[in-house]
Amino acid sequence: MLISRTPFRFSLIGGGSDLPAYYKEYGPAKIISMTLGASMYVTYSPRDLYSDPGALGSPIRLSYTQTENVNSISAIQHDLIRGVLESLRDDAHLKLPFSFEMTTVADIPSRGAGLGSSSALVVGILKILYSTPPSPDDANVIAWYAYDIESRILGRPVGFQDHYSAAIGGLRKYHTIDDGYNSVKYSAVRNQRGSELASHLIAFRLPVNRSSNTAKMPEHQTLDAMKEDMRNRADDLTFTVDMVDNMWECLRCGDFLEVGRILDKAWYYKKKSHGVLDNNIDRLYNIGVSKGGALGGKVSGSMSGGAGHLFFLAYPDEHERIRKALKELVEMKVEYYPHGSTVTRI
Repeated sequence: MLISRTPFRFSLIGGGSDLPAYYKEYGPAKIISMTLGASMYVTYSPRDLYSDPGALGSPIRLSYTQTENVNSISAIQHDLIRGVLESLRDDAHLKLPFSFEMTTVADIPSRGAGLGSSSALVVGILKILYSTPPSPDDANVIAWYAYDIESRILGRPVGFQDHYSAAIGGLRKYHTIDDGYNSVKYSAVRNQRGSELASHLIAFRLPVNRSSNTAKMPEHQTLDAMKEDMRNRADDLTFTVDMVDNMWECLRCGDFLEVGRILDKAWYYKKKSHGVLDNNIDRLYNIGVSKGGALGGKVSGSMSGGAGHLFFLAYPDEHERIRKALKELVEMKVEYYPHGSTVTRI
């Protein structure tokens, strides 16, 4: 049996610039992201010990929030797992078995978490399937392949930061360079800084349907709709992107006061760039800053509705005051995880 552990991520600043609708027209993309202790786990067991896989009943068994027993990959109901496996059928490095069992489980409820859980699942599956030589078990290759599968093949409106964070891990700045391919590059700080940053963060789960003032947003957008949406958001997003390098230098030298100030400034542009804003988020943010003493904050997820997590950056001795001010919300423990996706064989 193979087990992959793939971390979720928290994006501090620059999220949205990693969408092709932005970086191909207005780029470059710049994002700072850190991986968290909360992770996605995938187990994978080829059922090749039987001469007749049909003796097991259905040759493919999946277990997630539901259980599936099916006869082929195309019959899998979980659209993301089905899409990933179908995209790998013709890969010369792989020979997918006719019969296998796969399970997925996460440390926290991943649906609507806003922490890159779907991308962590894709990376975790690829990490397992590419963990045997001569498969290209390289974090950069897996990151780009996962992004390509989810964005181009499956047509989901996702950026590349989720897949790179999940595959590579740590506290990093990601950016594109215009080399004709919009290649993704990244840099890192010492793991000590990641741990220090995590000690300054406090996070809360935001409930689903948290405001009657929020309009229902579409789950998927066409490419034309994404481009039109980006035309409306590009200027405000660019203001945020222009703050990334400054925040990165502050993180490198441990100036968390200035990191908080940049987050607070970025909050303004993030709100401004959203045509549909959940008013309850602004209320909760203002409580955390004015009553809790937070230096700044960030929503991980959409500011337009649905679930997600609200992160605050504050000196550790202010965390209890923030907890009391936001006692209506459920807290999530924030831990820094310095690694990308890993595989264990048992």
